[in-house]
Amino acid sequence: MPIKTRNIILIALCLSFLTMPVQAKSKSYKKVLKKHTRDHEVYQREDFNASLDWHVTWQSPEFLQAKVDKIVSIYKYDDVKAHELYAEEKRKYGEHETFYVSFYSYEYKESDLFNSKDNWRLEMIADGQKFEPTRIERIGTVTPLTQALFPYSNRWSRHYILYFPKNNQPVNKLKLSVRGPQGSSELTW
Repeated sequence: MPIKTRNIILIALCLSFLTMPVQAKSKSYKKVLKKHTRDHEVYQREDFNASLDWHVTWQSPEFLQAKVDKIVSIYKYDDVKAHELYAEEKRKYGEHETFYVSFYSYEYKESDLFNSKDNWRLEMIADGQKFEPTRIERIGTVTPLTQALFPYSNRWSRHYILYFPKNNQPVNKLKLSVRGPQGSSELTW
């Protein structure tokens, strides 16, 4: 093929790529995780020990999609398995406002959000409306997959999924607070 013809073909291919509709690239999991995660540490005045340290990821629809994409990339799932996984995540978490929580308190035995004796009070404020959790699911052992999805998870903290009632309208401002004898904290999205 003469050089002139090859150059014309290359220019035509370049122009055709430029005129193709541009599809939005999906955000990387790391960016979406950072956007949806908040954390706060509270220290005691007397000895500077951590009264509480918590990391929370709001599992919004955008986050759930990124989470599924991450799992699909880890396990190299095909499209069918990816759609099944997304449907399962949406079924499990989509009906509620859910949060993945890694929670640490200086006294491990008092850092149990699941146990109401410890007097921790959780509250979500969505666009000015206050809600208490409808369910708290304790996560036992942090698996390698959990560690990959939520890298702030560690063996010193307890881990939970918090379920709150969901409004059928998009949330503009969201707050999650924890209050107890060891300290209090509020996170805002």
